Amino acid sequence: MRVLETLAAPLALAANNLRQDEARQDSEQSYRALFSEMPTAFCIAALEDPGDGRPALARILECNRAMEQLWQRTRHQLLDSTLAEIVAPAAPAWLGQLAAINESGQPMLNVEWTRPARNQHLMVHLYRVGQDQIACLMEDVSARKQTEFAQRRHDALLEALAYAAGRFLHTPDWEGCIQDVLGALGRAADVSRVYLFENECTPQGTLVCGQRYEWVAEGVVSHLRNPLLQKLDLDVIGLGPWQAEMKQGHLVAGSIAALPAREQELFSAQDVRCLLLMPILVSGYFWGFIGCDECRREREWLASERDAFRAIAQTLGEAIQRRNAEEAMQLRG
Repeated sequence: MRVLETLAAPLALAANNLRQDEARQDSEQSYRALFSEMPTAFCIAALEDPGDGRPALARILECNRAMEQLWQRTRHQLLDSTLAEIVAPAAPAWLGQLAAINESGQPMLNVEWTRPARNQHLMVHLYRVGQDQIACLMEDVSARKQTEFAQRRHDALLEALAYAAGRFLHTPDWEGCIQDVLGALGRAADVSRVYLFENECTPQGTLVCGQRYEWVAEGVVSHLRNPLLQKLDLDVIGLGPWQAEMKQGHLVAGSIAALPAREQELFSAQDVRCLLLMPILVSGYFWGFIGCDECRREREWLASERDAFRAIAQTLGEAIQRRNAEEAMQLRG
């Protein structure tokens, strides 16, 4: 009995330690499950001094599935790589702040960073979690950024529309303000060019078009005096279907790369990547069209951009019709 009494305390302590170990293991398993399944990309990295004056290296010790998905690499590929190697060839400024975070213990939060190759917007958060260890969270905020961008673009286009409507209403001759209107629209839509083409019929009855006005962004080559854009027969260059669509009042938009090689020639010479064309109808007649080019990159035209060009074309068509009516009254008078 005394032997049992003597052993009771150590046994109780051992049993308690065992329960604590089991609880610790359960806690660790829960933590690992949470860590692995959390939707935000997360990793823990050990800091290393390269010893040559370069910023501290952060070698990944652990990462979750979201980190694998974000960088499209396996866990095996990520582990033992440095953050600098992962984000290369980019070299974001926050990589140079890791040693300072480790030294001060002050986290660096809400750092916006865009992955240029993917145009992906990330929010980066950096914490010290131990001596010479940094936790890095990367939150993909691209969807939110796109929503904010679309709203800003929508607001800017509304301002441009209000400006255009006011100018057309208070300017006796629409040609006296069209250049300003094209500029306001181009800046609001953030495009490379905005232009106005007018149709005419040749003596043979062929419908051709010619560029009358043009606005270009800074650094973009103007083609206002390009002879290829005067008396242009869309049928001849293979764009008859576009003309047919615009005669019906329909917008034409898309990527130049999607056109057959022959049809691409005119646009490639102007560095056009994609365009948007909106017909101008005057008393139901296909008078011409207003359009814009994007020369820097491919882009999908937002609904607000399509609506803005549609509204501008309608407003301009009404201004042209009003001037035609006034000229007809003067002739009769």
